[in-house]
Amino acid sequence: MSLRTEVLIGASMNCAYHELKMSCAVLIAHAEDEEAVAESIAVPLRQEGYEIVHAGTIFVGESFAEQASRILAVGSPLIVCATIRALGTGWAHRLVNAAKPYVATRVFVVQIEHRTMLNNRNG
Repeated sequence: MSLRTEVLIGASMNCAYHELKMSCAVLIAHAEDEEAVAESIAVPLRQEGYEIVHAGTIFVGESFAEQASRILAVGSPLIVCATIRALGTGWAHRLVNAAKPYVATRVFVVQIEHRTMLNNRNG
């Protein structure tokens, strides 16, 4: 288990409306074609009992945007795989903004690449 995953697990990724983490879905945002990055975070979280959703886990015919909306609406955590590519597309920013109205939703940003610049636009 990597240090970043231990930190996420230790950060109490509680789901606001679920008593058991087994019933908690965790949304992982990543760039297109970076499913392997999402899976590197997902594997140890699954081992801890969390249900993981990312673009690579969505079945044909399902909408990732709809699934993400449902997950965020119930207060489940969002993990952003902060790669240069993911942050450059704007997709991660849109998901973080979509999570803002849901006070119970916790957002975890994981810096994957050393060169990725992270900032907090809200101060």
